[in-house]
Amino acid sequence: MGTYPQIPSPETQHDANRLIEAREKFVGSLHDLTESPPGDEQVLTAFGVAAIDVLTDSEVGLPPIQGMVDRFMMKRPDMTPEQQVQLFWRQIQFHRGPLDPEYPYAFEDPARWYGMLKGLSEDRAAMDRIDHQLGYFSVQTNEPKRHVGLLLAMKLHEDQLPREGASVVDWGCSVGLVMMQMKTNRLPHRPEVASVDIKGNKLDPAFQRGFEAIFAGYAGRVALGECWGVDLADHDQATMGWAVPGCQYPSEYGDLERREQLAKLTSLRLVQLRNLGLRFFQGDFTDEEDMSMFDIETGFHRFDVSWQSTVLYQYQGKPKELEAALHNERQVLKDNALEVIQDFATPWNNGQQLRFTPLYGKGSQYNLMVRNLADQEPRLETLGRFSNGRCEVFFPGSAAVHRLVAAGLA
Repeated sequence: MGTYPQIPSPETQHDANRLIEAREKFVGSLHDLTESPPGDEQVLTAFGVAAIDVLTDSEVGLPPIQGMVDRFMMKRPDMTPEQQVQLFWRQIQFHRGPLDPEYPYAFEDPARWYGMLKGLSEDRAAMDRIDHQLGYFSVQTNEPKRHVGLLLAMKLHEDQLPREGASVVDWGCSVGLVMMQMKTNRLPHRPEVASVDIKGNKLDPAFQRGFEAIFAGYAGRVALGECWGVDLADHDQATMGWAVPGCQYPSEYGDLERREQLAKLTSLRLVQLRNLGLRFFQGDFTDEEDMSMFDIETGFHRFDVSWQSTVLYQYQGKPKELEAALHNERQVLKDNALEVIQDFATPWNNGQQLRFTPLYGKGSQYNLMVRNLADQEPRLETLGRFSNGRCEVFFPGSAAVHRLVAAGLA
């Protein structure tokens, strides 16, 4: 693994050592990206190869990009190297992709990425914009396909939800595309149901058909009441502009029809959200003061369902923040509510805690988990596992099969 040809001069030796370590981890995560890109996107493999050269090669390295990455790592020590790499390539795609009509189709060649990064290094205004946004933007968990996990969890527990409509709180909602999809079904998604379960055992065809019927809507839609989304980011112009490209893989970025559909869904503004029974609260759900304000804003409403989709992974390595997030979430739930978590994580310690997995590559698991507070001893159970963060293939777990049978859906 290479090192940067130029090392800035931090104020203390401790800072210098911290920066060197952060660089090595960032480049290490780029190597992981090249070997196991999310969604098997070969465009990202090529990006990783080019970025490693840009950051470590003494002959073809690009000092402006190196400096930008250094500043990024120093400003965002709260992010893991995986998260930093994810945000970095998405920012490059966001700002430079629209300038090249051959992006992403011609970018399985690292040379094309190198050319894009070189052009960026020579564009001071663009560098300043990315430098600024790397300091405060985050990867958006804004993929509406992920609604299928919430749909399945609610359908399997429909007997304990209010018939007139279950109230849902969506933590880390971004601009709320998942809940808008649940309400409007504008972008239907039907995951394939695997012929084997989560452990690799053959799945009874009747169970397979039962899950397929839920995803297809044949088993009936779940009734939704008032729903709230909570997120740190406001619904300002910058956030709305970043929301769609900030959640897309390169192949999705190149799908113009899908981009247009997502843009239409995103264009639903707050007035329209209210008409759909969707409300938004800007705040940090790890902060007690913000959550007190949320209580006031909702009229001290207690929710039937809590939905956390690909948000808790941001707290890995931050046990206090994770504990605060889970504690504050439970304060606004009914005694018999459902906690639904879909993330790169698995239950452990008898379902009382989460253990995070890599976002991509070896050991990565994108699991759908539920804690049913109506149980005598509530604990997290894995309903199933999706093949990736786009929920393309579903592998049921024994808990989901049990609920499917109990609900008379198989």
